[in-house]
Amino acid sequence: GKGKGGNLTVKAAESLTLVGNGVISTSTFGDGDAGNLTVSARDIEMSRLGLFAQTENKGNGGNLTVEVAESLTLQDGAIISTISLGDGDAGNITISARDIEIIGKSPDGKYFSSLTAEGRAKGAAGSITINSNNIRLENQARLTAETQAGDQGSITINNNKDLILRNNSRITTNATDSATGGNIAIKTENLVAPDNSDISAN
Repeated sequence: GKGKGGNLTVKAAESLTLVGNGVISTSTFGDGDAGNLTVSARDIEMSRLGLFAQTENKGNGGNLTVEVAESLTLQDGAIISTISLGDGDAGNITISARDIEIIGKSPDGKYFSSLTAEGRAKGAAGSITINSNNIRLENQARLTAETQAGDQGSITINNNKDLILRNNSRITTNATDSATGGNIAIKTENLVAPDNSDISAN
């Protein structure tokens, strides 16, 4: 239909642990825009679970916001993502946390633990903005913005202390077909990327 989707807010006063093979999402399958997804807690730990804001038609996808006072951990293939699978633009991702860890992939090896903004059809990818003190990507973890037709898909990292990538981890923007790729802007005190880890804008 043409109506706009409602917003979804998940809030915990203390710690929030999300484990399993399910998803928490806002979506639109018609002309109306999807609602926004907001998750907040003192600490968040995610394992094998996805937070998604997506569009599959003409409506624009919602924005995805994660607000954490202390630590955010994604492991075992956990994913935070905005996706466009249709003509509408994907929403933006904003992450605010003191410490962020993105580690490894799912036990079956199919999914990397990741923050992603994707435009897989005609819609533009969203942008990713991270505000933090320390970020660690380990064991093939991913922070990516990719688009096939639309523009945007930029990554902005405002990090006060250490940004560390280890063991084939990646921070990338990637554009294919007719798309214009996004930029990567990083502000951090220390940047360490050994062990075939990479930061690239394509």
